[in-house]
This record gives sequence, structure tokens and C-alpha cells, in this order.
Amino acid sequence: MYRYVLLLAFVLVAGCSNQTNTIQKNSSATIALEQYYFSGIVERINQLSTKLLADGYKVSAPVSYEHEGSTEYSIYSTKEIPKGQIVVEDQKAARYADEFDVGYDGNGFVPVDTENPVII
Repeated sequence: MYRYVLLLAFVLVAGCSNQTNTIQKNSSATIALEQYYFSGIVERINQLSTKLLADGYKVSAPVSYEHEGSTEYSIYSTKEIPKGQIVVEDQKAARYADEFDVGYDGNGFVPVDTENPVII
């Protein structure tokens, strides 16, 4: 009987340690963060684009479109980041928007690790 109790305890401990590894793995998973900026002045978008590229972001070419009777320009930036850095990156994006006097319309993201998708 004593052996069975020890065996059961061993199985439970082994199972719990695997769950801990999964949690640790998911908390350090990376995501592809996409951010959207816009402005009525293309030079501001171009300056921001240069800053984002220097900081390691991938940046789309500016797109122009008509919005409420005037031309507006927008870009998307993307960067792989640890899942836990979303808030930090969002704050950085807001600072960039202030610095370059452009609009920031938030972010979107997807898990990069397709074997262990992260639900956020």
C-alpha cells in the first residue's frame, strides 16, 4: 500500500511540473504585434516610419485615402515581442504618436508559436 501512495505522489508531482513548464513556456511566447498610425501630413508619417525602422520594427509603405474630405496617410508597424510586453509597446506607440504628432489607433496581435498558441 505504501508503494502505491508513493507512486501516486510521484505521478502527481511529475504532472504538476509539466504544467508549470507549459505555463512558463506560454508566458515567454512571442507574438507579432501590429500597430496603426495615421496623419493628414505625409512628412510626419515618413518621419515616424524612419524612427520605427531604426527601432527594429517592420513598417508598411504609407497608404493615402480620402477621409472626411481630406487626404489621410497611414502606416502599419509590426514587431515580434514577448507576450508580456504588449502594454509596454502600446505605451511606446502612444509616445511615438505624441512625438510625431500623428494619430495612433491601437494594435492587433497574433501568436507566433503555432505549436503552442497563446490565448490572450
